[in-house]
Amino acid sequence: MMPSEAAAPEAVRAILVDDDELYREAISGELEFHGFTVSAFPTGEQMLAHLETGASAEVIVLDWKLESGLGIDLLPHLRSRGK
Repeated sequence: MMPSEAAAPEAVRAILVDDDELYREAISGELEFHGFTVSAFPTGEQMLAHLETGASAEVIVLDWKLESGLGIDLLPHLRSRGK
């Protein structure tokens, strides 16, 4: 195999949860620029519903203070799902 034919590494899947739309778009764009595949959500509930479909990620970035509560409060929900 020639060096130019080497398989590109698979992008790291990331989930971003932030209720600020402009910030969410900016951070998503920056992560994608750096090679991540990003699924972004405005609420923790939407992120949990996404994960219930069988989706997964290697990295989850949570806003500390969401409109519906603290991002850290989502951790027990993620752990109970084995995430």
